[in-house]
Amino acid sequence: MNSNVRGEVPGSPCLKTLVQSGSVQRFENQFSIFEKDNKNKLIKHESNPQPNPTMRQTITETVLKSLDMSVNPCDNFFKFACGGYIKETNPPSGDQWAFGRPRNRIRDAVKAEIQSIVKQSDQIPLKKAKQLFQSCMDQQTIEIRGVEPILKYLSALGGWPVLGTWDSKNFDYIDLLAATKPVLKDWQFHYQMSGVVIGMTVQKDFGEKGPYAIYLDQPRLGQFDFSGLPNQEVYRLGRHNLYNKAYEEYLVDVAVSLGAHPNIAKKDMCDVVEFETALAKIMLFEEERRLVNIRYNKISILEMSIRYPKIDWLRFLRKILAIANIHVTYQTKVVLWASPYFDQLSSIITKTSKRTLANYILFRAIQPLLPSVSKNLQYVNLRYIATVNGLSEPKLPQRSDFCTDIVIEQMDWVTSRIFIENKTDSDQTLAYVNEIRGYVRFILTDMISKSKWLSDRTKSQVLKKILSVEDKLGFPEEILHDSFLDFYYRHFDMGKYFFENMVESLTENYKIVLLKLTNPPKNEWLLRPGAVNAWHNLATTSIEIPLGIMSDPFFENYYSHGMNFGGIGFLIGHEYAHGFEVIGMKFDWNGLIRRYWSDKSAFKFADKADCYVRQYSQYYIPEADVYVTNGNKTLNENLCDNIGVRAAFYAYKKFKHDRNISEKVPGLPFTDDQLFFINMARIWCSNSSPLFIRKVPLIDHHTLPRLRVIGPLQNSPEFASTFQCPRGSFMNPINKCGFW
Repeated sequence: MNSNVRGEVPGSPCLKTLVQSGSVQRFENQFSIFEKDNKNKLIKHESNPQPNPTMRQTITETVLKSLDMSVNPCDNFFKFACGGYIKETNPPSGDQWAFGRPRNRIRDAVKAEIQSIVKQSDQIPLKKAKQLFQSCMDQQTIEIRGVEPILKYLSALGGWPVLGTWDSKNFDYIDLLAATKPVLKDWQFHYQMSGVVIGMTVQKDFGEKGPYAIYLDQPRLGQFDFSGLPNQEVYRLGRHNLYNKAYEEYLVDVAVSLGAHPNIAKKDMCDVVEFETALAKIMLFEEERRLVNIRYNKISILEMSIRYPKIDWLRFLRKILAIANIHVTYQTKVVLWASPYFDQLSSIITKTSKRTLANYILFRAIQPLLPSVSKNLQYVNLRYIATVNGLSEPKLPQRSDFCTDIVIEQMDWVTSRIFIENKTDSDQTLAYVNEIRGYVRFILTDMISKSKWLSDRTKSQVLKKILSVEDKLGFPEEILHDSFLDFYYRHFDMGKYFFENMVESLTENYKIVLLKLTNPPKNEWLLRPGAVNAWHNLATTSIEIPLGIMSDPFFENYYSHGMNFGGIGFLIGHEYAHGFEVIGMKFDWNGLIRRYWSDKSAFKFADKADCYVRQYSQYYIPEADVYVTNGNKTLNENLCDNIGVRAAFYAYKKFKHDRNISEKVPGLPFTDDQLFFINMARIWCSNSSPLFIRKVPLIDHHTLPRLRVIGPLQNSPEFASTFQCPRGSFMNPINKCGFW
């Protein structure tokens, strides 16, 4: 590989698991048919209507705007595909344009509806959403009240010690943990659950088919909690590391803004950070948490109490579940999801003063509520976020945008309904995306069936699993029924004041999570239809591709087929592949943790995976002067990117073959095969500060956006053939990693 080509991210991919180029034509003529399974049949849909001149112009402008045509695509395809975007976004924002654009469109559609006056004819949930929005927009009242609401909230919980309004005699950390749990955002998509000191949620039981279970886990920590990503590694960098220093200053700023004396705030918040660092040091790393077959341990609350007697587990769980009128006993089973963490937790709590425990728990409780009081505290939040991302001094967002985002976050089924009703081409979109999905699954099934390294028994089990995946596209039918929304939001009680409305909505949303324990959902969507995201739910053996992500740049009905397969097709392939990465391979077709891979196949899987670990551990990012060395941490996502792009490309080739079509977008000097890869790259366009680039490997199990382009395409002989990249060039290294 030429590591000196204008280049960033030099570093040679690994030398193992070689896939030689020149295989494009050979593969595309070897499709197998699986007609017996209805899920795998290819559905012919009259999609992609001939675009009118305006649409053609839109496609041309959209593509050309993001490109830097002065860059040779074989030298650095990320710079080629995203260079135009990078030049336009200066200073760096860290935002991913591809995800931001559809989110902004959804926000605009929702805002247009909820900012209108409440009408008598409005459905009750819509009235509540409008009330939440209006209370947020009432800045005059918010500023007049100042920090009073948050001080009143703290007082009701016994007072925040740093403010001097606290009596240690009445302090009970179990009571405080339980009382504050409802206002914490419940992250269910990542590897750590919400909670302070003790993570706890209700979700599908990974050991038994059907029921939901209480999970006890290591918690989320305060740093980067707004990101929803694992963050314990940051604390191990030392107190004077930039991130930890900024975090401690942030805690002090919050305390002082609420009335604490600066010197007391500095001392108390230093103790808080030391306590949280102690928690971080006993938490499992993300790589360790992949061992779900070992981590799953279902035991009774009585057994928990015997194993960890210094924590009153029954009282803790009863107090939390009481808000949903759920009763548990010593015989109730829970899933212990992080035994090593709990093995050491009691010792840390015992050594920590009551004052520090109370200061920490109450800070974490008010953390999600800070934006709902005065501008000053909202600015404190934004300044911290800007500091750790290396961004310029922050500006308060447009208030109507901020308030719309709040409503989308807290009442997402209502706002998703608004979005669906405003999207006029939903039927055509869903039919076309479903067709793309069918082709992608068809190709993945074909790849697996032709695999030479899987044992016959393992191969049959893997095929059974992919054919068992339930595809949830767009939105669930019930969202269109008024009765569903009426029932879902029946207990949301919105009033005049924004702060109280936030506490109410956070609490009610958490209550809905808890109620899964007694009323398991029959058709659960963890992603809402308006989400610009995608998800593979291993516990339900399903993928969720919401309507929200079915728009530019991932998909448009008037896009060329290559662009759509390179966008939404790649994402669908990526989500299917999650069923067969390091965690996914441990879940069977019923969504249960079970060993079904043979030892020989599992060993070969590890051997192939090791190639990607080494490849993604040796990229250098010059503007941040940092080597990205977390290939093991990002392994699952990297595997899915590599599998997804190859499956989507061959799905597109078969799609064209079946229709005997050849496309070229007028005004663009690219073949449609080239547009496939260009659009795959465009969805990762971003412009990040050096500090942001250094931060991502610490907190994210996804690699940097640029490496999500460069990594998979360096391994792709199909890409090299399409752009005629010389053998040994940066984008066509001699040695490549391969999987199926």
